[in-house]
Amino acid sequence: MTMAAKQLADKAKAHLDSGRAKSAFKTAKTAMKKFPKESFFPNVCGIALTQQNNQREAISYFRKALQLFPGNIDAQNNLVQALTSVGQSDAALTLIEKYLTSRKDRDNLLYFKAVAESHSGDHPAAESTLNNLLADYPRLARAHNLLGAVLFSLGREDEALAAYQKALDIDPNSPDTLTNMALIQARANEMEKALDYVEKALALNPNHYLSLQRYGNLLNESGQTEKAIETFHKLLEIEPHSHDALLELATLSPAAEQPALQPKIDAALRKVPKNTLQHAFICLAKAKSALKIGDRAETDKWFAIGNEAFAAQVPFDRERTRAEFEAICGHFPAGQPVHVVNEPFSPTPIFVLGLPRSGTTLTEQVISSHPSVYGAGELPGIERGSRIFLEKGVPWDLTTAQELAQFYQSFLPEMPEETTAFVDKMPGNYKRIGFILSALPNARIVHLIRDPREVALSMWHTVFSNPGQAYTFNQKVMAQELNDYRRYMNHWASVFPDRILDLRYSDLVSDIEQASKILADHCGLDWVSDMAHPERNAGAVRTASANQVRQPVHRDSLAKWKQHEQALAELIANLDPTLWPELGEG
Repeated sequence: MTMAAKQLADKAKAHLDSGRAKSAFKTAKTAMKKFPKESFFPNVCGIALTQQNNQREAISYFRKALQLFPGNIDAQNNLVQALTSVGQSDAALTLIEKYLTSRKDRDNLLYFKAVAESHSGDHPAAESTLNNLLADYPRLARAHNLLGAVLFSLGREDEALAAYQKALDIDPNSPDTLTNMALIQARANEMEKALDYVEKALALNPNHYLSLQRYGNLLNESGQTEKAIETFHKLLEIEPHSHDALLELATLSPAAEQPALQPKIDAALRKVPKNTLQHAFICLAKAKSALKIGDRAETDKWFAIGNEAFAAQVPFDRERTRAEFEAICGHFPAGQPVHVVNEPFSPTPIFVLGLPRSGTTLTEQVISSHPSVYGAGELPGIERGSRIFLEKGVPWDLTTAQELAQFYQSFLPEMPEETTAFVDKMPGNYKRIGFILSALPNARIVHLIRDPREVALSMWHTVFSNPGQAYTFNQKVMAQELNDYRRYMNHWASVFPDRILDLRYSDLVSDIEQASKILADHCGLDWVSDMAHPERNAGAVRTASANQVRQPVHRDSLAKWKQHEQALAELIANLDPTLWPELGEG
């Protein structure tokens, strides 16, 4: 590199090191024209674009750098990571296998391989790669941290916690690992510990993106909405086109603040590449903001655009859910006895279930306002345990029921000594009532019933991160899933008569005191007046209903679907009238 080229290289690098990505890109782009044979400059352009969250465009610059100098290891690493980040994991893995034959830094390449496998959804492969990596490099903190994330995705929270702890033992000042530990603690209902971890991460790096994002979410879940808004504004200062910050601010900020936010959303829509998840998030931020200020036409327009974009990026396996329906109901045929475990489960489990956005969070808050009831949130034990059973393809009997009870026990968080009952409010457990009442014979089942059009509107207006809820981005598929939900509940009513409390959402919000008394009676509790004031419940809420349940109970959302009837036309047309006869009555 000539002296003139080195001066420009030093200038571009100084811009990168100081966080001035745009200046770094401009300097490096100018240098590319002056020194077209230097691979350093296109690599810097790519890095600068990556810092601006534009990995898709960065890829061409990394490829250019490698055309000029195929042995540029930095450009190789950058290309692999950029491909992974835009969803081209197969291309990244192909390159990694190629580089493994010629490079000596096997630890870096195996780490990148595990990242690509994890991003592609192949978590078992990522776990295997990381175990091989850690066998040779046991002190590699980032590998332990990634292993924790992979194990968490596989539903093995205890092992994930141990992996994160190993990472912190090696590097106690890693903001990434501290922030991941915060998520584990929050899932265990240890909100104070979760906040402590993420606050330590931010003390180490006040501008750490993931830490700020997680901190804002935790603050919102714990009822500190104003502080959460401040945190997301800071995140937006660091990354002006942050889809995370824009969506949360559109959701949380009051209507008076939306006009100032909307130009930022529009700027992000212009800047962030289309056909990406980030762009889909920003479309829904635009819809949320319009909803807040009451612009119905813009609301319907942008929810349609955003949900269509999400549906294209996050496919839903409808065939799998249909096969699951047939398999589950086949294990619990109507008119035949059900294998039931003899021993009662302690504390008494109360399952609150139904469609997402049907009022399950509010109902949990009502029941857990009782001093002897613990609100455990959405526990994954029944869903994961029943799925493991279904994958084995064995008959359901007393032994498998006992195994499920033991498996579920391992997912219970630590509860106060005075706890006599706990609430598990995983909505999707409506599919698994047979497993629940067989394995946990003293379980109480509370089923929330809400007009499917109201539920559909709320789901259409909500961004679900769980791939299992990707059906909410397509109205025809959503209607099919709603129809299957009704089939499930009709089936369970025939198998377990008198074991399920059907509670209508409209009754819950119209007379909260009477509804809370009905709930107390069904759950075997003495009614207390706090149950009629769920907004006072200080428990953390980690669902899309986190803000609504902090308010006094109201009827504002009843029949709101009628305001958006045209926007829900495809959904309404695909609801089966034989399953929903009551819809023809009003």
